Amino acid sequence: MNEAAPGIRRLCIAIATDAPALLPGHRPDGPEARGGLAAFPGDPSPRASLGAVLDEACGAAGVQRVHWVPWPEGGELGVFPPGIDEGRVVAAFTRELCRAVAEANDAQDDVQAGGDRVGSDRVGSDRAGGGTVRLRLRVALHQGITRCDEGGYSGRAVVKACQLLDAEVLRRELAASPGADLVFIVSAELFDDVAGEDHTDLRRSEFRQVTVPGPLAGPDLLAWVSTRRSPARVGGTAAPW
Repeated sequence: MNEAAPGIRRLCIAIATDAPALLPGHRPDGPEARGGLAAFPGDPSPRASLGAVLDEACGAAGVQRVHWVPWPEGGELGVFPPGIDEGRVVAAFTRELCRAVAEANDAQDDVQAGGDRVGSDRVGSDRAGGGTVRLRLRVALHQGITRCDEGGYSGRAVVKACQLLDAEVLRRELAASPGADLVFIVSAELFDDVAGEDHTDLRRSEFRQVTVPGPLAGPDLLAWVSTRRSPARVGGTAAPW
């Protein structure tokens, strides 16, 4: 790493798909290595990829999508530019991500209902419990000092965002809510700044505090978790949640 790379405070978002290795067509050398997740089986639309969903969410939220790195195993790390309005960006991004995931899953539901692909290679369950593949995400948000150089992003903030993303409590939360499409975990430091009355998309009452075991010989991490279901359709589109 370049020792001269400055440490700058940035908002970090780490995203992982639910059990990506189980999804048909997922390969480390496949298209999901560039977009985060292979297309849903039976759906040729690129909207079904994680990369396309994130493109749509960021575009609708008015935030940049240039500092994102896809992970071959499924997922992406996003580092936003310094100086942004973190409260607005977090609220808008989480809202629009819920919408984009809902629309992608609704499109897949329509494909399945039309009989284009029905078989034993489907994974997960649809909102009615019928067996349709859905895009389900774990999302971790944190802010702190990061460093950017030719090798990518590093710094304690990036490490902590990834630790929160990998927390067992987050995996259990999503597994215990089969009707949910997303589960968010927000570091205590960021949550105190962006959640509250000023940001109605991030109501404190919709989160619960959790403790994430820290790294070896390190302190535990305090965070807040919220599970979100997709918005219900209204007139064929996703309604606000």
